[in-house]
Amino acid sequence: MKLNSITKTSGLFSNLEKSEKKFLFVILLTALALRVYYVFDVFNTPFLQHLFSDPAIYSRWAKDLVANGFIGDSVFFMAPLYPYTLAVFYALFGESNLPVLLFQSLVSTVTILFIYLAAKNSFSKYTAVTAAVIAVFYSQFIFYSGLVLSETLQIFFLTLLIYLLSKKDEFYLTDKWMMVGLILGFSLLLRGNTILIFFGIVFWMFARRRYDKKFKPIFLKSLVNITIGTVALVLFAAVHNYIVGDDFVLLTSNGGINFYIGNNENTQGVFVTPTEFDYSSDMTGEKYAEQQKGSELCPSEVSSFWYEKSFDYIFNNPGSELLLLVKKFLLFWGENENSQSSVINYDYYKKHYSHLLQLPFFNWLFISSLAVFGVFYYRRKKEHNGLFYITLLMYILAAIIFFVNGRYRLGITPVVIIFAAYGIEHLVAALKDLNFSALKIPLSVLLSFFVVYYLILEKPEFTEYDAYLYLGDIAFEEKNYDEAIEQYNRSLFFRDYYMTYMNIGNAFALKKDFRNAISSFTKAINRNPADVKAHFNLGFAYTQIGEFEHALNSYQRAIELDPTFAGAYRNSGIIHYVSENYEEALYYFEKFLSFSDDEEINASVRYDIDKIKTEFLNKESNK
Repeated sequence: MKLNSITKTSGLFSNLEKSEKKFLFVILLTALALRVYYVFDVFNTPFLQHLFSDPAIYSRWAKDLVANGFIGDSVFFMAPLYPYTLAVFYALFGESNLPVLLFQSLVSTVTILFIYLAAKNSFSKYTAVTAAVIAVFYSQFIFYSGLVLSETLQIFFLTLLIYLLSKKDEFYLTDKWMMVGLILGFSLLLRGNTILIFFGIVFWMFARRRYDKKFKPIFLKSLVNITIGTVALVLFAAVHNYIVGDDFVLLTSNGGINFYIGNNENTQGVFVTPTEFDYSSDMTGEKYAEQQKGSELCPSEVSSFWYEKSFDYIFNNPGSELLLLVKKFLLFWGENENSQSSVINYDYYKKHYSHLLQLPFFNWLFISSLAVFGVFYYRRKKEHNGLFYITLLMYILAAIIFFVNGRYRLGITPVVIIFAAYGIEHLVAALKDLNFSALKIPLSVLLSFFVVYYLILEKPEFTEYDAYLYLGDIAFEEKNYDEAIEQYNRSLFFRDYYMTYMNIGNAFALKKDFRNAISSFTKAINRNPADVKAHFNLGFAYTQIGEFEHALNSYQRAIELDPTFAGAYRNSGIIHYVSENYEEALYYFEKFLSFSDDEEINASVRYDIDKIKTEFLNKESNK
């Protein structure tokens, strides 16, 4: 009689000894307490009260879903499961993120239970206990449980996956593979590139079919079940995208731009903002792609544009791409978290916001180093099935073909922790028996890696630039312009960037300190002469102090850079009107109307035009 894998997990604790249950109760309670404490430790800090970067995108998306009855209005650009989860919490508890973070604390705690069970199934009780302890005190698990990001859910589903894969007694139950597929499907709705794990498992199934007589008869049905389970949830995204966008996008449309960010001539193997266009206002790269193609593009075509651009680079520079993949592999295993923003950076929170993170928690270098021993010794384990290896390998490949980020390796961290725990078990045994020969190979691998990583590899540097930039933005929104200027100036210490000078200039302008505003806008232009808004803002500041000639020159430069920039025409017209240059004023006001779609302002300008024509005609008739 077949046993459904879902019902079997309901007896999760049935095979545990009393001592194990006590251990798990204590360890899970400790984990939950740490995570809940951390949430309250950081909840009132600026970047949780004012979301930026991906957390802000997720939150806005969730609020839109609630407002529109959970029906999206565009093709999914990013993976949809997390914003839909947020939307459920917003609908139930309001728009505070506290319930979400407390839920994530619970999810992170339950994840540890499945790490324990997976380690026990595939290794030993000793390994399971060690893995659970490491997971409880692993710094990044605690940190990300307190952020409005999808990583905690990603870790949970992939841990649930390896738990199912560790249940070797169920390999011959076809229903098990349906459950594996469903878990993979949920993972894909959190991060699409984990589809490679599906292909890895399918490869394993074909290989096992060849030598396992018991698996061969159920191979086809198992293959169908895992495919149906995976595709069922992917189909939800594809159907949604086709209905709302009339475009075939299987999961998300951000694959192309993300692939390009990790594969171009300027990449460093980590997230680096593209320089071809203004990424802050065009995260999809759609406007740039349409400009290059000379036509409007649907989301799938935009993604294809960036894939094509990436593959052009790859095929024309195969040697460089190969070295880049090696570099990304090394960065994946390196100690740096390579966060794309300090507003979601562990070290920044540890330094500025969290008392809890001051404790000496386990870090990535600790677990990844010990995992080398575990990976090495696991191959000697006769009963191992290779699925831990395949899952690890496919996940790494899925990460490095794009770009490396500490967030993106979190999903596979449970496997690394289990290997680390297994490595500790054998390392202790080898040292106890003075069997140093058993340590030669893993120690050689580690030593070689450290030499290359620390002495040879060029590693990207991350600073606190954007943290201070966003702190300035927060103060600016709260109309605390002195504080905003102070924070913006702090960010300049780490990066001399034209947009920061723009922000400083705007703050000075709103303080009506136009001389300092002019100085800041001029610095922005010196660093980026092609920035239209900088020239326009400089013209506005000159206008406010009556230096009309300088103002007109600035507006004219803005028009030269962007002939459709309506505001520059209107402000030029106002200056000419005040200076009684009526013909010039009429010209600029009429040009403004040809580009403006703001009917309220247009009505005001039409009134001014009528008035100018009247005054101009009167002046002409009196000559």
